[in-house]
Amino acid sequence: MNSRQVVLRTVTRLTPATRWYPLRRALLAAQGFDVHPTAQVTASACFLIRDVSIGAESFVGHHFQVYGGSASRLTIGERCAVGPDVRVFAGTHEMADSRCRAGAARSTEVTVEDGCWIGGGAVLVGPCRIGAGSVVAAGAIVRADVPPNSLYFGPRATDLRPLRP
Repeated sequence: MNSRQVVLRTVTRLTPATRWYPLRRALLAAQGFDVHPTAQVTASACFLIRDVSIGAESFVGHHFQVYGGSASRLTIGERCAVGPDVRVFAGTHEMADSRCRAGAARSTEVTVEDGCWIGGGAVLVGPCRIGAGSVVAAGAIVRADVPPNSLYFGPRATDLRPLRP
């Protein structure tokens, strides 16, 4: 991260938490992020990857954090709501031998399709895709794709319920 990015990130975080969205969008764009003019991102949101896209009319809540490698990608579609304290891990490591289990770093992609709601405290572990119109319940841990129009509320594949479109 260069000094310009550090300054922009600091200024972004100093803006009022849930106001001044246009200024914050401009600051995020200056950092290289693709944020639609109607998206709202709170000041405490923290993006620690380079490739981020946030669609029209989406909201990213307080203390949102995304982590990953140099080639990691996060896409949030249109009309999405992301609650507070959501964590996205768009990077991982290969499993190595017993001397050091965390092997070579690997970047992944996390995609939240249009119309999704990600509840507070949820964790998204890449690679994963949250299908359009789906809900990830508060506190859920997602480690695989979620089908469109589904309610996902736990770490097992059986913790999934269909929703009406």
